[in-house]
Amino acid sequence: MRVLSHERGNPDTEVSRNLNCSGPSPYSTYVTGGVVSEASPSVTHAVRWSSGSWGTPADLGALSNPSSTPSLGYAVNSAGQVVGISKGGDGHPGIYRAFRAASGASISSASELSSFIDSQLDLNLNSIDVSTFESSAAAINTGGAAVGWSDAAVLTWWDGSVARGEKQHRAHYWGTDGVPFDLGVLPGADWSEATAINDPRSPLPAMVVGWSGSSTDATARVGFISGGAGTTMVSLQDQHLFAWSAESVGELRFG
Repeated sequence: MRVLSHERGNPDTEVSRNLNCSGPSPYSTYVTGGVVSEASPSVTHAVRWSSGSWGTPADLGALSNPSSTPSLGYAVNSAGQVVGISKGGDGHPGIYRAFRAASGASISSASELSSFIDSQLDLNLNSIDVSTFESSAAAINTGGAAVGWSDAAVLTWWDGSVARGEKQHRAHYWGTDGVPFDLGVLPGADWSEATAINDPRSPLPAMVVGWSGSSTDATARVGFISGGAGTTMVSLQDQHLFAWSAESVGELRFG
């Protein structure tokens, strides 16, 4: 196998340039990314390297038909759990879906992370085809909670009898049970993506950061911080970033 570096953000071409390393010591470290096989140079697969066997990465395969389906690992935790993106989600060869591969295991259908669908919505009534939903997992913490983005079926209007909704691009949080949570969007925005998550530190939950913006203005995006499932996003506008700790919340100023 050979390691290549190509366009970032495309599982068809991106490989090990986007490596992630995690572990409390050199003796329990994992790295993930992507490798192109010499036998099948058109397919990139997510892989997991571990200390002690750096020269032999474990090919994690894909959600379906790994011989022709690409995947890519975006992050790995100290237990060796890998998250990323793979084609072949839900049996659809052209659809990208987020995955979380268990420690020591390859990607399988059980690795696929599902999308948030508001339980009040009649998908047929609202003409929402969830089979076309795509997603990507960008980060994972020590406990196995993952974040990223996914298309979601979101409630947009309710008159007491009829629920209206639509497909939207939303930041997602997946707990260890795999249940998807829509983290919402900032006021005035219509999309969001989560990019990182830390470990919980009592009394605070794991904190999530990412971006939220408007689909009508590609330059209008604002950073956010969230306490995960069931909490409200806080804007990190005007470069006034906040450092969260168990004791206090302090503003970080630039210049």
